[in-house]
Amino acid sequence: MMQLPSLSVVFPNYNHARFLPVQLDSMLRQSYRPKEIIIIDDASTDNSVEVIKSFMLREPRIQLICNERNMGVELNINRLIEMASGDYIYLSAADDMILPGFFEKSMTLLAQHPEAGLCSTVGRLIDEDGNDRGIRAIPVVSNDPCFLSPEQVCEKLCKYGSWISTPTMIARRDVMIQEGGQLLELGSFADTFLALIVALRHGACFIPEPLTCWRQSSTGHASSSGNDWEALLAIGAHTVTLMRTKYQDLFPIDYIDTFERHWKYMVSISVMQCLRLKQEQIMRPAIISLYSDLSHVDRASIFGMRLSVQLQEWIWRLSSMIKFGPWRWWIFGRLSIVFNLRKIVIIEHLKM
Repeated sequence: MMQLPSLSVVFPNYNHARFLPVQLDSMLRQSYRPKEIIIIDDASTDNSVEVIKSFMLREPRIQLICNERNMGVELNINRLIEMASGDYIYLSAADDMILPGFFEKSMTLLAQHPEAGLCSTVGRLIDEDGNDRGIRAIPVVSNDPCFLSPEQVCEKLCKYGSWISTPTMIARRDVMIQEGGQLLELGSFADTFLALIVALRHGACFIPEPLTCWRQSSTGHASSSGNDWEALLAIGAHTVTLMRTKYQDLFPIDYIDTFERHWKYMVSISVMQCLRLKQEQIMRPAIISLYSDLSHVDRASIFGMRLSVQLQEWIWRLSSMIKFGPWRWWIFGRLSIVFNLRKIVIIEHLKM
């Protein structure tokens, strides 16, 4: 049997006590056993530390570091990369979940292609209560497990956009350290940008199978970061500058231009969502206060107000798609999901 390299699982945690048992159980049930599971609790105010310590009593591979004050996700991840001792690192999230076979299948493919900088898979979406929301809509660049050379990674990035989702990614620790870890100024995009750099320099493995679950949570790091559109706009602008200067040897101009349009589209959607949230925050208490006894006219008025908000959203989304939409990525990305995931879709349909 092939000797597999070692794996460190690392993640920061902040107030995710209710999700921790699900994530830790999913890791401890894996057929391949990681060398260590290192958790930094970032000054949680819930009972996260108590939950983690209860797992440490039965699993000596779990290590816990407690911050005295909140340091932020990106800084903690860089600390964890330095602290890990495995050949490879899985940068997890406290509120996600991995599926059976994720470690073994990823590590086996990486052992077959030691030159690869990382391995990623397809992911599923789950809501806050753990309900399955289907396969995450990211490009599927192969119908079979494969290794993509740096040149192939670059070619497929230009065609499909990025398919490397960090909740599905296991990466070589040495190359992550060589790149200096995550760039803190990129905020919530720092992990994805580091993954792109690693893949473009060293190549990447890919498994077209949903082996992890990304939780869509209102308290998650991605959700909270997405609400600040001004910060998102600044991150995108800085990322484009890095691509055009420090990393110009890795990113083709065609990719950078499409990435910039795609980022502006995402920011425009964030603006729309912020607007809708503010409108709801104003409308809801006003309706409760003003419309204590609803007549048919009142109900029609409320329906009209809500419809106008929805109409604004449709108009904004359509104009953003026309102005910034990365059509090639959308078209080829969706087609890749339809054609390359057909075997999985058929199998899942038969199970229903």
